[in-house]
Amino acid sequence: MEVVYMSQQRDGDYTWLLTAEYLIQILEKNDLNLYEKYQKRWLLTNADRNNLARLIITAVLSENYRLELPRNAMFYLCQVITEVFPKEDPSVYFTPQCGSIVPHSKGKLYHAYHLFRSKLREQGYLEKSTTTRRRRRRYANFQNDNL
Repeated sequence: MEVVYMSQQRDGDYTWLLTAEYLIQILEKNDLNLYEKYQKRWLLTNADRNNLARLIITAVLSENYRLELPRNAMFYLCQVITEVFPKEDPSVYFTPQCGSIVPHSKGKLYHAYHLFRSKLREQGYLEKSTTTRRRRRRYANFQNDNL
């Protein structure tokens, strides 16, 4: 099975990933605690937010576990979360890399996505990355090479 990139689907339209209605169905089937908080419009706890992110990533990647989610897909998933839970802050779920201000992407969805993919790699469903870190050359080694 080949890797499916988002651009091969429909550029800019991520509604095929997940809708607010489908998210509500997922909550009703899989997490009655979150479903009750949705119905009563209560604030979510940190553990609830982690469970919500895990449920969403599992639902999105259950159809195709090789699917890679770019930044715009993460923004769309945050939008779906705020449709269902209007009091939630989208930056809790995804904050993209932004130079030195935010040196790397972060958030509940981002971490759930990478945790899901790392478990797939451990089980052998995804190939491990072949990129290796560049070794830093020590100053003493550099001097010895030039002599």
